[in-house]
Amino acid sequence: MLPDGADMFTSKLIGYLNQTHSDGKPFFGYLASQVAHTPFQAPRENIEKYDKIYSSMGWDKVREQRFDKQKHLGIWPSDMTLSPRLPPVQARDSLSQDQKSYAAKYWQFIQP
Repeated sequence: MLPDGADMFTSKLIGYLNQTHSDGKPFFGYLASQVAHTPFQAPRENIEKYDKIYSSMGWDKVREQRFDKQKHLGIWPSDMTLSPRLPPVQARDSLSQDQKSYAAKYWQFIQP
């Protein structure tokens, strides 16, 4: 079975290194990963974890909690306010139940 997401590309490159390291020839390998921006395939345990979070409290509350934690850790000044939500992200409370369910699935897949 192949590893999930960008791990697959990393594993493949390591495999090439292992196959060629004893031949005495130089090897150049370059792996440009977009994992910070594009989860190619989120690991199942992450999907399940975030399904519970986004289905129960929604992305607005998660966003607020993360911002508060970052201020507590000193990443942001304690008096800083949370920036407005950027379009096209809509307030969770403004959506129908079907839209909330769909959006929760979307958010669970794009989380790290």
